[in-house]
Amino acid sequence: RAPVEVKEKVPMIMKRCPYPDERQGRMMNVSALAQITDHLSAALQNISAYRSCLPQVAVSWDFPYRVILDQLAQSGLFLLREGKVLPAELAVTYKVAAGYQVPLRELLNLELDHKAPPPSAENLLAYVKKRRALVGRREVCAAPMPMVIQVTEVLFGTGSEVTTKAAPERVAVTQALMLQTWLGIIWKRFDTAVEGKLLLTDLGPENLHPRTPHLRKLLADRLAEHEEIPSPDYLAFPILLQNQVGSVLQEALEGFYDETKVNSDTVALIASLFNYGEEAVTLTDAARRQVFAHRYTAYLRAYWVFVQQFEEIELGLRNLLGYPLEVPILLERSFFPEPRTLRWFELISGFQIRPDQEIPGSLVFKNHHRWFPIPVQQPRARLQV
Repeated sequence: RAPVEVKEKVPMIMKRCPYPDERQGRMMNVSALAQITDHLSAALQNISAYRSCLPQVAVSWDFPYRVILDQLAQSGLFLLREGKVLPAELAVTYKVAAGYQVPLRELLNLELDHKAPPPSAENLLAYVKKRRALVGRREVCAAPMPMVIQVTEVLFGTGSEVTTKAAPERVAVTQALMLQTWLGIIWKRFDTAVEGKLLLTDLGPENLHPRTPHLRKLLADRLAEHEEIPSPDYLAFPILLQNQVGSVLQEALEGFYDETKVNSDTVALIASLFNYGEEAVTLTDAARRQVFAHRYTAYLRAYWVFVQQFEEIELGLRNLLGYPLEVPILLERSFFPEPRTLRWFELISGFQIRPDQEIPGSLVFKNHHRWFPIPVQQPRARLQV
């Protein structure tokens, strides 16, 4: 997945998979396998050192995911501080951890719905097999199964003796990254639920008229996806109220559903955007347009509850690491998924949201022809890192 220019002079060795499982006969990239084998023992010690800082028994899928975040973060921190080629040991640690990130994130989501098995090495291996997580679209994982089992066991605190303990800084960094992870998971669920309610109920598909075949297909696909979503309310997760980011969700929900907190000036501005006829998806019903303006205003308020909280955690992380606070914060999509609902609001209104170049921290509605400052006061959530 690295950029082409990075791989240009790196030999890539592809072979047919010899393992007697679902990968057999498919192409696998064995280029890094020798390096991983040489440095696996050190990588496992690194995992064990951090895992020993957590409770002895994993009571949630949150725990192994924290270990993975720690392993991934170490490479980034090294590059930030040293700015030179990553040592082989850290490269192997990163490579090993990266393979677990997707299935463990899926299990975190399943755990929220009370559908995940109890956290254990055996259940993770069973889930990996069920999801065919070792089989990619173009190639399969090159690690032999005994190696996968060994790493998985160490991930859960078994199979390897601890000779050193992780530095306290690693625990604090991972705590911040885990908070951002939970925030992103909750945000995606919130955003998905709002999108479904907006398209299916608030506006109604019969009132939406995309102007291009591409947008017609996009709308049809999203409507079909939402019709497949189970009936339980995706905005109500009792387990999250016990989580440290539960207060952020509550504030976002209150901001979205409480009509008294909707900024009337913003509602009026959004309603006026239809006067220019520059939308890509036409909404002809006047009453629905007013509903749209209210929903857009409330959504913006909830969105910025999440964004500002994400940034607050990031600033706490920078303080911890001594990293410059003034460097712009980017919402990296693997942590904070792209807001799908916001895209529909922009298509239906004809205006995108952009930072105001003249007033730092402010936003404007903008397209190729005109722009308007957004008169909305954004709340700030508080969460200690």
